[in-house]
Amino acid sequence: MRIANSAYYSFPSAIKSISAAVNIIGEMDLRNIVLASTVVNSMRVLDTVGIDIDDFWLHSINCGLIVRLIGKKVGDCDAENLFLCGMIHDLGTLILYRQESELAAVVAMHMEENQQTRDRAEQDILGFDHAEVGGLLIHAWGLSPKLKELIYYHHRPELAKNHHREAQVLALANRLANRKFEIEAFINQTDSECAEIMRAIGLSKEALPELIETAQIQSNEIQSIICN
Repeated sequence: MRIANSAYYSFPSAIKSISAAVNIIGEMDLRNIVLASTVVNSMRVLDTVGIDIDDFWLHSINCGLIVRLIGKKVGDCDAENLFLCGMIHDLGTLILYRQESELAAVVAMHMEENQQTRDRAEQDILGFDHAEVGGLLIHAWGLSPKLKELIYYHHRPELAKNHHREAQVLALANRLANRKFEIEAFINQTDSECAEIMRAIGLSKEALPELIETAQIQSNEIQSIICN
């Protein structure tokens, strides 16, 4: 009921019964939201050194909201499945740094010294990154090959063979979520990689402010539903 009446769906009138809520949300959407909520709660038991868990889930929720909105905007994407991808795309980070308690500090130092993103620092140090760990986790859980591919390649969408467009959308949303909604800075400083993705999927810079504003409106409400 809370999900159906949230800003995530923005229905014009209140939904007053569980059956109506399920009918409106749809079986697949409901499955994805419940799965996302289950993953969030199951991962709370992990004591991960060097990771701010509140920032981690805020980034994940923002990425899920943004990737869903971009998917709906540009078309030819399963927008609700992309929301799930955005929510769990960084699970490999929790697994990786829990297993190696000193790794977070080493990676952070490498990132600062070399002005690198986390995934590239991990590649330098380990020869693989948290995205690959996350993809393997999705495979171990028996979830869909599509979900595995999108998460595995969310930092390298050019390598996604079967779902290239959606991998590009997820990669862009991840970058936007990293900006903590500083949309003006993003628009003014869009790097060549992001610009190339936006051209490829047909998303203009002019569309970004409204998209981010919508994600901002939805973010707090989705946090209260999924993380509490």
